[in-house]
Amino acid sequence: MEKNATPIIIALPGSGKSTLSGMLAKKFNKTVLSTDPQFRIFRAIPATSQKEEAKVMQRFLKRAQKEFPDKYQALYAAAKEDTTDKMPEPDSPAYPQKRTHLRDSSFFRDFGEDIFRTFEIEMLAWLHEKGRFEEKIPELSGSALLYEENRKLFSKENGYIFVHLDVGHEDIVKHLKKDFYKHLENSKMAGEWKPIRGAYEKAVRQALMEQKNIHITPENVKELCIQNNDIVEATLSEVARKAREERHNFWMSDTFNAISMKVEANETPEQTFNKILQEIKKPPAVQQTKKLQYNL
Repeated sequence: MEKNATPIIIALPGSGKSTLSGMLAKKFNKTVLSTDPQFRIFRAIPATSQKEEAKVMQRFLKRAQKEFPDKYQALYAAAKEDTTDKMPEPDSPAYPQKRTHLRDSSFFRDFGEDIFRTFEIEMLAWLHEKGRFEEKIPELSGSALLYEENRKLFSKENGYIFVHLDVGHEDIVKHLKKDFYKHLENSKMAGEWKPIRGAYEKAVRQALMEQKNIHITPENVKELCIQNNDIVEATLSEVARKAREERHNFWMSDTFNAISMKVEANETPEQTFNKILQEIKKPPAVQQTKKLQYNL
């Protein structure tokens, strides 16, 4: 690995990215900064908040006014305190204010994926400017590096190296399903949606409503999903396929310049981790850059 280069694991949701990022952090005496939880925190803070983190929402709104003028007023209103939100506890990211409507990823995504990801771009830039990634292994969302601004931020010139994991579809769906039921349990306990992978969870809820015509709440969704496990699994599988079409081919392209690594079925995290270490320690000229093909 090049001196001081920080590895970033790139993979589809359900590929084991979090586990391997944690193992890399321990190996290189760093900590993991997972940006998905940060995303949920920052989009809950009203633009009117006096907290330093509110700068992200303010930057986002300023940019949205220029790039998405037709949706700006609705975004501006959604970035205020949601008066229907429950009273904030001290551990609320918006405390002492109530959270924004944009805390709900399903609601936010309804404005359009590019708008949703523009907020992420501004958040990542702010975290970088504040030095929050120093001595950290960044764990980025699956979509972050589809956007050029984020690729420049985490570029080789800024001291990063990308490691792409090529994991089989069946293994991905198995892991997605496990995490999905964890999301349902968290949501049931909280009495509100507690997303782990918002796009996947939203798709399952929509599929259940469309096929079963039932009203879904955080309290009843777990039982409904258990009763309709075939719909859950089929929907997660379909969303994973679409994600692969959107991201995987790009990550495998020569222009992206990632180390691409095939993860075999039943391969343990330790085995994958050792393969990653062997690969990133090689001089750049001999690092594996061959793009592997995967047939669904």
